[in-house]
Amino acid sequence: MAELRWILAVAVLTLVVAGWIGFTATRLDRLHVRVDAAYASLDAALVRRCAALQHLADTARAELGDVHAGRLAAAAEAGRIATERDRPQAENAVTKAIRELAELSDSLPPHLDRNMQHIAEASDRVLMARRFYNDAARDTRSLRRQRVVRWLRLAGHRGVPEFFDIDDSTAMALTYSTSPAPASKGS
Repeated sequence: MAELRWILAVAVLTLVVAGWIGFTATRLDRLHVRVDAAYASLDAALVRRCAALQHLADTARAELGDVHAGRLAAAAEAGRIATERDRPQAENAVTKAIRELAELSDSLPPHLDRNMQHIAEASDRVLMARRFYNDAARDTRSLRRQRVVRWLRLAGHRGVPEFFDIDDSTAMALTYSTSPAPASKGS
């Protein structure tokens, strides 16, 4: 009878450990899927921001001048075609171009307000998408550091997700509003 209890205890313990390992492997797989989805969203936001900057450079060439519009277009193109390895540097150049544009925003004609609004919204989306991606990468890296995950190689051949660090300060620098200021009554 005692022998049967030991066998039953070992079987239950084996099932619990196997269940925990299966749960951890499933969780890790879902975190990797979350990282992939967050990166796709980040990539789309970065492309959208480059497209908005390119559109402004194309439509405001006369107002900005050929040199400045050319720099904006070159930064947007570099961000759009950058490889994954060169992407942070290219996106930092896009951010710098947008920051320079924000400094000129008061001198731009009103018909460019809508374009400036698109760039501001795209910059906000980049900020949020980058935060979501880095949160997913942090959670995945944290689970991958656990001993059992490393010992049993639960991550398989998937690479460790890298953080995506860029200067996205344009979200604060480019607060551009297309709504007119309320008219003051009285006088």
